[in-house]
Amino acid sequence: MGPGSTSSTSPRRLQVFLLELGHGFAFVGRQLRFEIGGHECYIDLLFFHIPQGRYVVIERKVVRFSA
Repeated sequence: MGPGSTSSTSPRRLQVFLLELGHGFAFVGRQLRFEIGGHECYIDLLFFHIPQGRYVVIERKVVRFSA
């Protein structure tokens, strides 16, 4: 789990909620690591909205996100 993340229970509940939204959302993953300008970051939840062809990032942190 990435630094500053909330407990894994809250993202799971949010994941279930978004899955209940219905058609068009595909779950990609949780706690995905990526880099911005050489800084390591984590995405709490990543979805893909198929009809719009866009990613939906859900970020739940207890500290301010900075790139």
